[in-house]
Amino acid sequence: MPSMQTNDKIFIQPTLDNKQFIPSASCRIGKIFKEKLVEEGIEWSKVPSNMKEYYWEEFEKKHKWNLALSISVKDTWKHVASVRYNDKLGKWRKKYGKDAKSNSVPQEVWNKWWEYWNSEEFKALSQKASQNRRSKKAGEGSGPSKHIGGSKTTIQHSIDLEAELGHPLTPFEVFKRMHKRKDGSFVDKRSNDINEAVENMVVIASQLTDESTEAPKIDVAHIYLQVVRVEPKKQRVYGLGTHASTFYPDSVSSSSSPSSHYNTLFDERLREELQEIQENFHRKNEEIQQQNEELQKQIEDMKKREEERLKREDEMQHQILQMEQIMCKLAQTSCIYQPSVEDPSKSPEMTTHTDSE
Repeated sequence: MPSMQTNDKIFIQPTLDNKQFIPSASCRIGKIFKEKLVEEGIEWSKVPSNMKEYYWEEFEKKHKWNLALSISVKDTWKHVASVRYNDKLGKWRKKYGKDAKSNSVPQEVWNKWWEYWNSEEFKALSQKASQNRRSKKAGEGSGPSKHIGGSKTTIQHSIDLEAELGHPLTPFEVFKRMHKRKDGSFVDKRSNDINEAVENMVVIASQLTDESTEAPKIDVAHIYLQVVRVEPKKQRVYGLGTHASTFYPDSVSSSSSPSSHYNTLFDERLREELQEIQENFHRKNEEIQQQNEELQKQIEDMKKREEERLKREDEMQHQILQMEQIMCKLAQTSCIYQPSVEDPSKSPEMTTHTDSE
């Protein structure tokens, strides 16, 4: 579903494993943190519940989602907020040091945080985490796991890559996008070894022909899974991040990806949402058509009334003209038949009387 803004709110949806939003909301969540920081918030687990609720309410004001996925949205927000918050504090600590600080952090809060960061407890935890990050999961010489994805999620990279290539992606293509540099080299020994192993197995599979003349169909997704295997500790597929559950929904644990039951439920919700959108579209379309018909009828009625008005005006003008003509004729007739008025001094009686004198 494409992303869009509705009533100034950004429409989002959670990924299947409840680890990321589409589109990504990580930066906006980070900006909300900057609005209000407290001394107790030395890490996400220590942030007071009322502050977490404040962060969530501010997030709700800026985003919108399908109400059927509200539980998944809240779970995804908790995960993203936790990762983003701890990452933000770690960057501030490394960038500024004790005597300088980010403008987003009040001085009293910064002093309290550094009091904890200088403690033996924090230093021990930091050292252990650093050793875990440097662990060589693929054996001696492989180094720590790396990728070039940056702040964008694997799913976002996959969407961009699919648009570039113009076809559905294989997990191997996603893996190369996340681990292969622009110069063609890989970010670490493990990635390079995986790439070589997958390519070799693809070549071998392409050479396995039978009596048919058709080229064999190569299941690159299956080959990739055979090479990287599912990590036994965390039950996840290496190199694909949160996108692994899209390619291998049955190969990852319930802790890192939804079960098949959840996938089915999610698909049902999406179908229901799509059906609701389609029904709303048809209903709106029918309403628009009905409104157009009513408007057209009103226009026709207005035209008809206007024609009747003009007709009545013409009839009135014609009647007025006839009346004027009749009145003119009556006036002419009156002038013709009206008797003349004589001068009394010239009457016969007066003349006779004068003569007799």
